[in-house]
Amino acid sequence: MIKTCTYCKKEFEAKRIDKHFCSASCRQLNHLQRKAVVLFGNVPNEVGNVKTDEQNVKTYPVKIEEKITEKQVDKVENEFKQVSSKFIKDIISLLKRRSIEEDLHSFIRNNKQHFKSIAWVNVRLRCLIEVLLLVSERKQLPLIDLIEITNAFICLVKSEHFKKLPANFLYYNIAKDLRDKLKVICIENEGAQELPLKLNRRLKIELIVYRCELRVVASK
Repeated sequence: MIKTCTYCKKEFEAKRIDKHFCSASCRQLNHLQRKAVVLFGNVPNEVGNVKTDEQNVKTYPVKIEEKITEKQVDKVENEFKQVSSKFIKDIISLLKRRSIEEDLHSFIRNNKQHFKSIAWVNVRLRCLIEVLLLVSERKQLPLIDLIEITNAFICLVKSEHFKKLPANFLYYNIAKDLRDKLKVICIENEGAQELPLKLNRRLKIELIVYRCELRVVASK
């Protein structure tokens, strides 16, 4: 059927009887126009234009921002002082000391028969480490959420892929150690609704480093 667009007044072929606009743009513009009428008492004139009732419109002085001179920019830049973060330095230092990126690739090349299991574990371990880092920034964490994270570590270690890993898998003991620590926290806080999951400085640095290392071989 042929209908007339409520907004632009052009005729168009409508597939439905309740279609009032020829396009999504006209529908959106009509919505914005109606809002303008409600807020400011404006009366529609032509398409894309609005006729204003001058008696109902208040004028306000326009504040013109001063241009920032080059001298002011230089002053701001000179006042800026770079702050050295010991935490970040320690992360970089540990990454350099471990320097296992090549070891990770070599390990995968030398264990092609276990490639599927290694890749499977790497992705999930990276994910769980990122989750731990994320929730450790919260003030409080529901105990039920921590239990779910702990169960995820337990399932990872119990999985057939984890059992197939070579004994010298670089993160074998790390995964089991994190599982055990989380189990202890859950047991010690049994009955609590929420708790803060605070990682000590050393563990947090190590987890960030593990996450950076796994990023090389594990997809996001």
